[in-house]
Amino acid sequence: PPPSPPPPPSPPPPPSPPPAPLQPPPPPPIIESCPACPSGQERRGTEADPCICVDALRVGLNFPDADISTYDDTTFAESLSAALGVPLESIVIVSVRAGSIMVDFVILPPAGSIKFKSDAVSSLERVLSLGTLDVQGYGAAVVTSFELPPGASSDVLILGLSLIEVCICSILFVFVAIFLVFYWRRSKSKVDFLRTKLIETDHLSFDPESGYPKGDGVWK
Repeated sequence: PPPSPPPPPSPPPPPSPPPAPLQPPPPPPIIESCPACPSGQERRGTEADPCICVDALRVGLNFPDADISTYDDTTFAESLSAALGVPLESIVIVSVRAGSIMVDFVILPPAGSIKFKSDAVSSLERVLSLGTLDVQGYGAAVVTSFELPPGASSDVLILGLSLIEVCICSILFVFVAIFLVFYWRRSKSKVDFLRTKLIETDHLSFDPESGYPKGDGVWK
């Protein structure tokens, strides 16, 4: 039999697709620049407006009996929230330093608010004006400083004096007033007594019409 024809050559492989072009890196996120907040305020922006500034009450505490190794941001903020009676999200820790434990933090208004209510400021100031604050898990703290937001109304401060100082000044004023009244009454009694004795001994005579001593002097 005649030989079989050779098999047809296999078709060449299809050309490989060209490599995909390199994609450029995504552009960096656009960070909107916000002006600095006025004095006494802190930034608490939202997605809609990242430049919102709200009132801030600044506080400094010193825990002389606490150890810095026991400090934890979460538990401390929770204990501080309970001690001050403010929402947890209103407390922002600014700095923590060793030397016992020294903490600086700010208290912000409730979420959705820009300013504090006047009764909230008064309540916080009344607590901080006592000079000490018991924080669960950390012991008694000494209030080293606190600063109210500018223009915050408060019925605790009178002419720049705290409630305790006003009470002390009031007590001192009452004592001074009692002393002056007692001194005046005693002096008046002595003058009346001396005047009566002078009249009785005929060393002093008065004009019955005018009530003043006769002549150009007191003595006859």
